Amino acid sequence: MKQPQAFLVTLGGCVLGGAVTGGIIGIIAALVMKDSLFGLGGLVGAAGGIIIGYPIGVILGIVLVRRWIRREGPLWLAVPLCMVGAAGSLGVAELMHIALAISLPAYFVATPLLGTAGFFIGKRS
Repeated sequence: MKQPQAFLVTLGGCVLGGAVTGGIIGIIAALVMKDSLFGLGGLVGAAGGIIIGYPIGVILGIVLVRRWIRREGPLWLAVPLCMVGAAGSLGVAELMHIALAISLPAYFVATPLLGTAGFFIGKRS
């Protein structure tokens, strides 16, 4: 598979893996917390589960897609960059008082983009 196609396939796999894993963890967290926090526990659990589960799913997406496209990229670079994308986008948004309407899309774009870039930047092993 050529380099741009492999990058886009990996990026798509990251987004899909993040969405599925974030959704599953969000639903589980919402069910666990449904009767707490004055009735808002389900909402808090779902939001927290998605925020935590999305980067985990992005990393799982990289691991699964790398076997499919037969490319041995460095996971040691992809995983930290994925976490930097997740924490960095939310951290900068909090420090600069950016609205949630801008910070969450940045979170959902930066996490798989930086993880995939880290996977393709490094030297093949």
